[in-house]
Amino acid sequence: MIDIKINMQGWKLSEHGIPDSFYSIPEDAEPIKQGNKIYWPAICKCGTQKLVEGTKLRSGHTKSCGCKKKFATVDLTNQTFTYLTALYPLSERRYGNVVWHCQCKCGNYTDATVASLKNGAVRSCGCLQKESAVRRAYHLEN
Repeated sequence: MIDIKINMQGWKLSEHGIPDSFYSIPEDAEPIKQGNKIYWPAICKCGTQKLVEGTKLRSGHTKSCGCKKKFATVDLTNQTFTYLTALYPLSERRYGNVVWHCQCKCGNYTDATVASLKNGAVRSCGCLQKESAVRRAYHLEN
């Protein structure tokens, strides 16, 4: 039996001062000592189980297995990017980026990643490109 100062069995870190933690410690978890550190078998909300140093769990230094970054989203609600207004995030991910459902100035809807909205790679539902082509053709004719 390992001499531990703080018994974390049955803890949900979100209920023990780390509100944004994804980790919990099972009721029957046994700590493991490696060197002078105590590790706990922690279960993340996504289901991944990892051995995590107890002090890092309690301090909030470690809050998830890494999946939290995948779930993180910037709130773009009602922000406009050229012709597109971001309405709401979808559960879909493209290349690790959150996908947002957007409404175009012309009234159509399209989906775009946070990255493509922010870097200007997607600026409309496609109507801007058509509009630009019409302008170029009109300019060439006159």
